[in-house]
Amino acid sequence: MTRSTILVGLCLLGAASAHFLAHTHSIAKSPQSKPNYPGPACTADDQAKTKTCLDSYFAAYGIDTTNGAPEFLYFMDLTNSVIQQYGTSGFDIYCDFETTLETCLGSLMTTPCMNSEAFTKMYGMNETEAVNYATSYAVEAYTCQNLEITKQYYPCIATHQDDIAPAIIDCTKKMMAEFEGATDVCVPYDHYITCLENHYVDFCDEGIRSYICSTEEIAINFTMNGQCAASLHKC
Repeated sequence: MTRSTILVGLCLLGAASAHFLAHTHSIAKSPQSKPNYPGPACTADDQAKTKTCLDSYFAAYGIDTTNGAPEFLYFMDLTNSVIQQYGTSGFDIYCDFETTLETCLGSLMTTPCMNSEAFTKMYGMNETEAVNYATSYAVEAYTCQNLEITKQYYPCIATHQDDIAPAIIDCTKKMMAEFEGATDVCVPYDHYITCLENHYVDFCDEGIRSYICSTEEIAINFTMNGQCAASLHKC
């Protein structure tokens, strides 16, 4: 598991931003995983429109993408700085940017134009960076759709941010060990989700369980192309 893969789980819930949740919700990949969206290949025109929308999204954070997108961890730090500067009100700014992106993309938001391969084509990034970016937008959308609970648990998550990394590492180690010899890769993923849920409930309270479960399952289902959708427990 790469350093960035671990940290992709540390940003959204660890510092509590939606992309930060992508930090906290990026997961170790099984050998079969490959983030994607179903549907026909992205046309050149659609890919060009997607990049225009994303360029505008980055520009909202003051980023010039003429020479490519920034490293994912740098972008996480930048989006997190909005939360750190404005507190819970920073989520309104963050989600305004996300809503503008979704409006610009329209139906392209959930097509192959927004998968990891597309990010590589648009910005020339490596596979790890492309996977992190592509997965983060799927989680971000859920975070902003559930803005009130995101704000509700931000203080708790911020208080326990030093505990989050060890929790993710603990659950990841258990999952990776379970992958060895597993006949169904979805089972270790499901146990990973439960492990994280339990940690966050210990940090905060039972009310956060469904939120953690949902964000994790979105990331896993995206990464696994829905292969585990029927196997993961209901949130």
